[in-house]
Amino acid sequence: MGDLKAILTGVRVAADPTFIPGADPTKNHAIVTVMANRKDRAGNVHTDSLTVHFWGKAANVAANYLGVGKQCNIEGRLQSYVTDSGTVRGDGKRILNRKVEVNALRCELLADSMKEIQATFDTNIAILKSQGRLDPNAQISLVDVLPKKGAMVDFNPALSGQTGKYGHANVWSKDRGFWKSGTAVAGPAGVVDPKDAKIAELMAMNAALKAGQADGEVHPF
Repeated sequence: MGDLKAILTGVRVAADPTFIPGADPTKNHAIVTVMANRKDRAGNVHTDSLTVHFWGKAANVAANYLGVGKQCNIEGRLQSYVTDSGTVRGDGKRILNRKVEVNALRCELLADSMKEIQATFDTNIAILKSQGRLDPNAQISLVDVLPKKGAMVDFNPALSGQTGKYGHANVWSKDRGFWKSGTAVAGPAGVVDPKDAKIAELMAMNAALKAGQADGEVHPF
């Protein structure tokens, strides 16, 4: 038996994750679309994207910390499956599409250098002062405003039912679809069939096409 390993370095999260709660925490599932830019020989920039699946405790970590624009390194196992495109060739044979994705085994979050963070901070402070939104004589340091990483929290159906979110992730389940803000949740969602999970994955990938890019501290799973 062979194994196809994937090593993704410096990729960015293209859209907030989709979190699919299981009947117990070991069956929790998070779907994340990541992207990376590359240059061809002519200097043209191309963007590659890939779907990454996180399971169990790793799914909770992904929901808590892999917000849109977060940069990370991921190690995992490549897997593929075939879907029917719905198109038939001239010879009567159906056209099939093969999709490749990654099952994450390890992930670490990356951060901008302090030099980059300081430069962005200085620029933004100067803009605020020039717009009159901040006292020109105000003395504010990066330490005063630098956010601290939030504590890891476990999935709570009742709390997620109030917002439709778990950390950065949009919550999806077989019985409710994507959870809406203010939805009453009586109990934990059931186990999701892999075929139903593909629906959530496709919706997450569509959202990723509209996503922007941003930045991120090392947190191994």
